[in-house]
Amino acid sequence: IRYRGIQFNYPEGVRYQYRMEGSSNESWIDAGEKREASFFDLAPGSYTFSVKAMNADGFWSDPISLNVTILQPWWWSWSARIAYLLLAIAAAYGFYRFQLSRRLAEAEATRLAELDHVKTRLYTNITHEFRTPLTVIQGMADKVAERPDRFLENGISMIRRNSQQLLRLVNQLLDLAKLESGHLSLNTQAIEINPFLAYLIESFESYAETCQLDLQHHSTLEDLIVEVDPDRLTDILSNLMTNAIKFTPEGGQVSVETHRSRNQLQITVQDTGQGIAAEDLPHIFDRFYQVDSSDTRGGEGTGVGLALTRELVQVMGGKITVESRLNQGSTFRVSLPLKVVEEVAVDAPAFTPLVEPTAIQPSSAPIATGAPHILVVEDNADVAQYIQSCLEGDFRITWAKDGQAGIEQALELIPDLVISDVMMPRKDGFELCYALKHDRTTSHIPVILLTARADADSKLAGLRKGADAYLTKPFDEKELRIRIDNLLALRRTLQERYLSGVEVTEEAPAGFEQEDTFISQFKAVVTERLDDPKLDVSALGMALNLSRTPLHNKLKALTGMSTTEFVRHIRLQHAAELLKEPQYNISEVAHATGFQSPNYFTRRFRELYGVTPKEWREARDAEK
Repeated sequence: IRYRGIQFNYPEGVRYQYRMEGSSNESWIDAGEKREASFFDLAPGSYTFSVKAMNADGFWSDPISLNVTILQPWWWSWSARIAYLLLAIAAAYGFYRFQLSRRLAEAEATRLAELDHVKTRLYTNITHEFRTPLTVIQGMADKVAERPDRFLENGISMIRRNSQQLLRLVNQLLDLAKLESGHLSLNTQAIEINPFLAYLIESFESYAETCQLDLQHHSTLEDLIVEVDPDRLTDILSNLMTNAIKFTPEGGQVSVETHRSRNQLQITVQDTGQGIAAEDLPHIFDRFYQVDSSDTRGGEGTGVGLALTRELVQVMGGKITVESRLNQGSTFRVSLPLKVVEEVAVDAPAFTPLVEPTAIQPSSAPIATGAPHILVVEDNADVAQYIQSCLEGDFRITWAKDGQAGIEQALELIPDLVISDVMMPRKDGFELCYALKHDRTTSHIPVILLTARADADSKLAGLRKGADAYLTKPFDEKELRIRIDNLLALRRTLQERYLSGVEVTEEAPAGFEQEDTFISQFKAVVTERLDDPKLDVSALGMALNLSRTPLHNKLKALTGMSTTEFVRHIRLQHAAELLKEPQYNISEVAHATGFQSPNYFTRRFRELYGVTPKEWREARDAEK
């Protein structure tokens, strides 16, 4: 704000003071001769500017005033504030929509991933469930056609049993599809409920006996004639009892109680099995859900049975509940409405007892002398029986019913070859393969993984664990035999390698580095005590940190010789080298290589090289 006081005779002597009323400082400010005032920090509002002048004689004029109004800036006007508020609301809404959309997209992606996982697991399980019985059906059909005198009776039984298993699975899947579409109808009939249920439960006794379980049935039902769908009731009780028997270990108990409560049929199936974890209980009736979906689960399945059971119970107007504790067992309770009628319209329907073999029958075919020993690790007894039928006569067969038992038997027996399934209880085929290949006692044993999992990832996983071959069920018998013959031929080539010289100097074939190291260590121990005739198996085992039997079995597999024979072989190879030196006579060579008797040395040398030590030396001298 500029101002000027009028003084004509001495204008340069005029002095000024001013103030701004309403500002933070309302006192008079001495401006001297300066004729302007500047204000930089005035907030929007109304102010009064006052100024007065003093002449050269020292007289002050009256102040004059100017009203000043500072307007709000356009960016802070009410309209701007409203605009800002609207923009903030729009931004918040937009951010909310963005976050919601992102969360929905993530949820959808998660749902699709879970759905894809469920589908993959379903396809894998169904493939396994189909391929396993198809392996038996297809293989035994060929066996029956080739040799009906040998395989007809047992083959027909295995084919019938496995075809029934396939039919049950197909029927369950079809029933689920009908339930989903609402097309499943009930075919009710009048039956005498007590003997019907008793017959149905008794049909599981042979299955329970083969699993070494105690099956009990307690009933307080009166002689009632009721109207019910017998096929659906059979499906419900069969699924519950099959699960109870399948997941209860040997020596356990399965009990079924049936009684009437007012107008309800109460069925309770209780077992002392492995139980269900609390976090899995809410999902056990979900379709295709499996409490244990790993490769080491205790029983096969697709996750269809319990889902179908709940759907059937609901269709029949009832309800099903479950109580379970891990490692203590499970209790399933089914409550169905009873509609009592006066007479029996039909007899109890025919029901095929569920019998699953838990052991394979020994082969009656004569076994060739010196036949290779094959360990079959397979939890399905029918598949193991079929593999035995493919190999009988040419091989000695031992069966292990799960991966853990397979590892234990392989360490004990040191077989010539192992054929193993992948999906088995306790230890799966991958774990078995890894355990055998990383144990120096069994690292040389060829392993063929034989499984229903045909995807490339499973094959690669098996090969990474050290598997020598990977065959898919159903497999071709000729291909299996060729694979076995090739692997055993490779072991014979390995034997020739280890018997060919004193030192293993050439680079080991791929996958046999452990075997080369073992043979080199063994030969080094023998060489250090070459002149010691008392060097025995115990001393060798102690030096190599192996007991007598594993040492003998490993050497037998790698060299075709016993421990004593291989030690003598090494001594004779060293003797052949010493005979090239003229300064040693034959007796000295014999004693230097651990032979106390020159005559015994000569006899053993002739057995290996076909000539006496003297003839060997003369032949070498002639070559020079």
